[in-house]
Amino acid sequence: MRADFALDYDVLTVERPQQLYLMARFEAGTGPREAVRRPLNVSLVIDRSGSMAGEKIDYTRQAAQFLVQHLSRRDIFSVVLYNDKVETLLEPEPVLNKDRVMQSLDKMRVRGTTNLSGGWLQGCQHVAENQGGGKLNRVILMTDGLANRGVTDPNQLVQMSRQKQLEGISTTTMGMGTDFNEDLLIEMAHAGGGAYYFIESPEVAPQIFQEELSG
Repeated sequence: MRADFALDYDVLTVERPQQLYLMARFEAGTGPREAVRRPLNVSLVIDRSGSMAGEKIDYTRQAAQFLVQHLSRRDIFSVVLYNDKVETLLEPEPVLNKDRVMQSLDKMRVRGTTNLSGGWLQGCQHVAENQGGGKLNRVILMTDGLANRGVTDPNQLVQMSRQKQLEGISTTTMGMGTDFNEDLLIEMAHAGGGAYYFIESPEVAPQIFQEELSG
């Protein structure tokens, strides 16, 4: 805040008492500006296999919807769903209609086996198509890590994550529920230049995605 003060006399005499008026003007300052984060180029890859039934898919859905709500028009965002098959729910684009994306996430249903590598690689492809322009290029993998289709060897998955990081695409992993392959998800995130999180309830999503959005 800025304050300006002025008296109603320019010159005062000291021989006799005088009545003075002090005029004050206050202006609100602009305050510190919020830090502007880097634009995101993110693919959210969601495991919807049978092992994600119950609370796991509920937590995943709510966390994903929280992320959607906090995207800006500068961000490029895509959503990939996988079980034994891989489906792109949302092609890479700025999210201009958040309600539509939220409704699509509401319709997720679990079934089938787990082609983790297929879903993750599809997310990597979406991010690769939109690299450049100073964006943060990242795949966020939300899963229990119980891969049983496609590439299932943990060492190979970790090596693939390391290679994508060298290509400029980082991988963050999020373990859903209480029974998941923690070792695989930690190692993929470490090799992929991202972070690993354990989501045991939807309440932890705000803090987690705040960290992810800030890069």
